[in-house]
Amino acid sequence: MKIPLKEIQDFDGNYYELVMAVIVRTNQIIDQISLAEHTISDERVVTRAFNDIMTGRFTYSIEER
Repeated sequence: MKIPLKEIQDFDGNYYELVMAVIVRTNQIIDQISLAEHTISDERVVTRAFNDIMTGRFTYSIEER
């Protein structure tokens, strides 16, 4: 089950739904990180990407997707 980030942001007061949405979204993010770890084989690529994000040369937002 995929829960769009917009639905989490438009929280209407149902705490159970909020908690469920956050848990599901967190699991999705963990799955994506795990996939990235398995597909990236060149440490230099990871280092460059990390440095670009940390120095502000590149920004990424889940909201844009």
